[in-house]
Amino acid sequence: MQKKVLVSLTVILLFASFWGYVQTVSAQEETDVTPAVTDPVNTFVISWFFGFLGAFVYLFLLMMTDRDLLIFENKYLNVRWMVALFTVVGGIVAAVVHISMGIGISVNNVQNVFMLGFGWQGVISGAGGSSKIGELKAEDPEKEKLKHDVRDRVD
Repeated sequence: MQKKVLVSLTVILLFASFWGYVQTVSAQEETDVTPAVTDPVNTFVISWFFGFLGAFVYLFLLMMTDRDLLIFENKYLNVRWMVALFTVVGGIVAAVVHISMGIGISVNNVQNVFMLGFGWQGVISGAGGSSKIGELKAEDPEKEKLKHDVRDRVD
């Protein structure tokens, strides 16, 4: 029961956060000029927020398939800290990538920043997959035996 209430409140908060944005987008159709925030600090903060939301939505979708969030288990931090770090760093990655373009933040590029936050875990998945493959190679004595057998046959 408590989980259902938490999930419901999360969904309501997510949709409520877009309410002010939706009104801005609908007003955009009336004019050709889209105002942009070009101050680097404000651009970073706004980009971080939308990147954070993107990473949070990814986590929400991940929790629908993996309720234990096994991807975040490690020996240094518990899952709650890892979730917090994942969303905060997702926002930072999105903000740094967007601010490096030097175009400021406007209604036209909010989706790009959101998707940067949503998709930044691909970097983690690639790094984690590479390290896991290295661990598996080191732990497999049969593979080493086969490698030596093949070398002996070739020589």
